[in-house]
Amino acid sequence: FIDGGHGYETVKYDFFTFGEKVKPGGKIYLHDYESGRNADVTRFVSDHMDVEGFKPIGKVGEMMFLYERTS
Repeated sequence: FIDGGHGYETVKYDFFTFGEKVKPGGKIYLHDYESGRNADVTRFVSDHMDVEGFKPIGKVGEMMFLYERTS
């Protein structure tokens, strides 16, 4: 679960830095997706729907987006 900084570059850094530590089958949840307050989180997800080693699952709950590690 990542709820770090909400700027685009910070979200990108967090995703790729901590994503390396996630084992296949593991999940990454990004908080504040489509929250209306943090457009950069939503923009990051839109820009990274095709990330090698990850499968976008979709929106979960009110404000989270889920990726699953595939390799």
